[in-house]
Amino acid sequence: MDNRNKDKPDKKPNWEDRIEGAKVDGKRKYITKAGFRTKKEVLEAGTKALKRPRSIPKRQENTR
Repeated sequence: MDNRNKDKPDKKPNWEDRIEGAKVDGKRKYITKAGFRTKKEVLEAGTKALKRPRSIPKRQENTR
């Protein structure tokens, strides 16, 4: 969670939420969403996103 415009006094706050996703090729992947007006909005959205069920890829059967 970060206020992307905190160093720009002439702009309105623009909050961003970042959730760590699965690792791909040994690197962390993040899911981000920005444009929240308040810290409260970003906290509510983040809590809601974490409660959502995540899709788990099915293992592929060896067909040989």
